[in-house]
Amino acid sequence: MKRNFKYFSSAIALTLLAIAPVAVPIVTSDTGAISVQAADSQTQQRLDADDKSNMDSDPNVPGSSEYMISKFMDQFDNRYVASTKSLTTVLQDIANNTDHAFGGTTGAGYPYFSKTKPQHIYDMQNDVGVSALKDSNIVEKNGTGRTYFKDSSNQKQYYNNDVFAYMSIEYQKNGKWTPATLDSENDIEKFIYQLDGENKNNIDVSGLQSGSISFPLRVTMHVVASDGSENAPDLKNVDAKYLTKSFTINPSTMDITEDKNPNSIHVGDKLSTITKNDKLAVTDNYSNDSDIVNNYLDKMETPHYGGIFTTQKDAISYAKSNNFDPTNLSKGNINSNELKINSDGTDATIEKPGTYYQVVSYKLSDGYSNTGDKVKDENGNDTNSYQLNGDQAIGYMFSKNGHDPLTDTQILLYDTTINGSPATEGTDYVFNKNAETLTTVRKIVVTGSDTPSDPITPVSINVDSSDKNKKLDVSKDVLKNVNDEIAAAPTQSDYYDSNPLSNADAKKVTDALDNPGSYYRELKYTLNDGYSVYNYDFGQNAKVDYDANTVTYYQKVTVLPDSSSNSSTASNWKTSDVNDVVRTKNDQPKYTLNNDDDQVINNPMIDANTSLKVDKVRVDQYGNKQYHIADGEWINANYVTLESSITDVKNDDGVLYVDKTSSDYRLYDNNGNEINNRALDRNTYWAVDEIANDNKGNTYYRVGTNEWVKQVDGVHYPIPLFLHDIQMNRGILHLDDTNQNYTLFNENGRRINNRALAENTDWKVDKTAKDYEGNTYYRVATNEWVEQRNGVHYPAR
Repeated sequence: MKRNFKYFSSAIALTLLAIAPVAVPIVTSDTGAISVQAADSQTQQRLDADDKSNMDSDPNVPGSSEYMISKFMDQFDNRYVASTKSLTTVLQDIANNTDHAFGGTTGAGYPYFSKTKPQHIYDMQNDVGVSALKDSNIVEKNGTGRTYFKDSSNQKQYYNNDVFAYMSIEYQKNGKWTPATLDSENDIEKFIYQLDGENKNNIDVSGLQSGSISFPLRVTMHVVASDGSENAPDLKNVDAKYLTKSFTINPSTMDITEDKNPNSIHVGDKLSTITKNDKLAVTDNYSNDSDIVNNYLDKMETPHYGGIFTTQKDAISYAKSNNFDPTNLSKGNINSNELKINSDGTDATIEKPGTYYQVVSYKLSDGYSNTGDKVKDENGNDTNSYQLNGDQAIGYMFSKNGHDPLTDTQILLYDTTINGSPATEGTDYVFNKNAETLTTVRKIVVTGSDTPSDPITPVSINVDSSDKNKKLDVSKDVLKNVNDEIAAAPTQSDYYDSNPLSNADAKKVTDALDNPGSYYRELKYTLNDGYSVYNYDFGQNAKVDYDANTVTYYQKVTVLPDSSSNSSTASNWKTSDVNDVVRTKNDQPKYTLNNDDDQVINNPMIDANTSLKVDKVRVDQYGNKQYHIADGEWINANYVTLESSITDVKNDDGVLYVDKTSSDYRLYDNNGNEINNRALDRNTYWAVDEIANDNKGNTYYRVGTNEWVKQVDGVHYPIPLFLHDIQMNRGILHLDDTNQNYTLFNENGRRINNRALAENTDWKVDKTAKDYEGNTYYRVATNEWVEQRNGVHYPAR
């Protein structure tokens, strides 16, 4: 059975680091590809004559310099390591001046990082740590084992003492690859400190910052001289592209995606109705392998839903237990009369309101299979390790499969993130070696289906009003479910510049009543004794605190300018004639009017959804607008919509898709008039920045300056983020000089106007994504993506 050992993980695995300084670099040199040239008969004759001193260089002739060196370089490609610890453990041993397979028996080791003191290529080839960096498939295919350069019968013995090489490591700093200095033990200790904060030997790290160096690292192999006693050929005749090769080192990762907010269902709803946003993405040396391996990965990355618990602590504890079952719904601690499980055990309903916690697991055991055959050592004898199919690195995390054959260690669990942030094992997730599972816990809120009426209505007051203004009085605004009072009047709190329910960045305003504008007042209800927020569905217009048994609403308060001409805030109106019809909205039962002096008139009031003819419009210095409907009577523009215009405009940010239902889609201007010479093609995508309505209830989306498309069949908004199929994919991206600058986009497909990437630069990438036309994008910073096009190279070589 073919072996496929493609990764390295633990301390021993990283002896290779001893050879190359660990750094976070970007690949710039293109040295990975090796072209094959035809052999000439003259070269072959000289080989047959064993005339090593005159061998021409030809990568297609066994024994020639280019052939030998190309095969050496072929062994190395981009690698993933199990964790940062996998690297620093080995580096620490090197810093302590131990052998650690560093090339010698004296304890001094060989300085594989030294450009001025390169080492024999045989020693580098034979080093167990360096071997852990190799692609074992290529090693096996090419027969380039650790003793490759010590077989005189194959014209290779002279390489033992005559060809020299060294390794270098770089890390990324300010978008550029920066060489790591690893010339001494202290240099290595300092590098370790900058990589993960370790400083076991308490060296002076003044001026250095823990964690300032991160993945990816770039390792370059250099073949530099051939001047030993065996009279080997001169390497200056070897094409320079065969003498160096760069590759990157990245950490293998487990990236978990889960809902950021608790899942909410009603009593009696099936658990299967909860939106399943749970996902695992594994990135290692196998994750981009063949379809066969990907079939294993697909199964391993599928979530399984198991027992339900009353506390998160209980759920975590169970996920750690030896008897953990990731798919058994009955293994929670809910009373059996509160959980009804289907006869086939695949679904259930929760019959009591409350907060619950369900284990969500990924079966790592699905990521590989054990062939039952033992791995052979170099002498053909059985080892204690088994040959595996699928993602072998996952399989060697578990002792029953033996050690990783390359490093003779057990693979560590990869660095794990949840929603892109580092997660803590045992608290945020559980790695159960016995069950071979990776488990998180999702929060489920189960509520009743009764929907209490929203007791809060918008109000308008004049600037400088007291908070005792009767319009702000909520002492009688109790919270009711039908006729049942479930909470007394609310407590008043802060004002905000926007609704916190729809804008997470809403800011508190301390002087709202002193300045004209629209604000949102926080009103919090505490449910009466004997009532629980769990028994109700308060909808999207309220914030529920299940622990405090409170529900919070945000009342819109419009502060109007003072009508007094002596006030510094008095409105200066500019009036113009119009001839139009407006219609009152329907977000409140009645609407107040203002007189010529802008004082509120409480009688008459205008009913919702009433059509009114207007002949004048006035606008003050604050942008407030009113329409004249009768002598001495004006109505605020935010209470109405024009019959012939698009109004009630709100900012938004999303992507709109028009499908193939129509051949094209009509556009409208700000006044609601159809634009005759422009339309949207079918099957296209458009960025939207504003949404509006007309008085007939039609919805419009702004896709250009003074251009709106109406919501009709075939118009879809919002669609998922402009970028989708977002995957973890770490590496280095290179931008050549095809373009002077490369445009950046955010996730919604919007061009970022104040930033771009310069030509001839390299950038760390952590995610890739697609747009809805199949174009590929690479994330180079938070919400900054560059599109794959001419001049963009990923992964960089």
